[in-house]
Amino acid sequence: PGVARYLSANRLVVTMRNGEPEIVSLSSIEVTLGVLVEEVRVVQQFQDVFPSEIPGFPPVREVEFFIDLHPGTGPISESPYRMAPAELTELKIQIEDLLRKGFIRPSVSPWGAPVLLVKKKDGKS
Repeated sequence: PGVARYLSANRLVVTMRNGEPEIVSLSSIEVTLGVLVEEVRVVQQFQDVFPSEIPGFPPVREVEFFIDLHPGTGPISESPYRMAPAELTELKIQIEDLLRKGFIRPSVSPWGAPVLLVKKKDGKS
C-alpha cells in the first residue's frame, strides 16, 4: 500500500480477479517508426557533428585488441547463403563501395561467415 508499481496487463487482470484493490493510471507512449535520421530534432540542431557519410576509420589507438582463442580452436567458416541475382548484384555494389572507402580489405582468412541481406523496416533495400 502506498507504493507505486508497474503491472503488466496480465498481472492487473489477476489482481482484479482476486479482489485486490488497485488504483490504475493509464498512460501511453507514441512510438513513430520509420523516422529518417534527418528528421530527428537533435540531428537537426547539431548537423555539424552528424556527417552524411562516414569519413573513415577512427585514428590508430595505442592499444590493439585481439581475440584470444582457446588452445585447439580451429577456424569456423560457413558456406555462403544462396542469393537471388538482384541480391548478389547489390552485395557486389556494397562490397565495392566499402573496398573503395577502405573500410574493408580482401582477405584469405580461413574464418568466415555468410552474408545475409535484410530489407529495412520501410521495405527499401
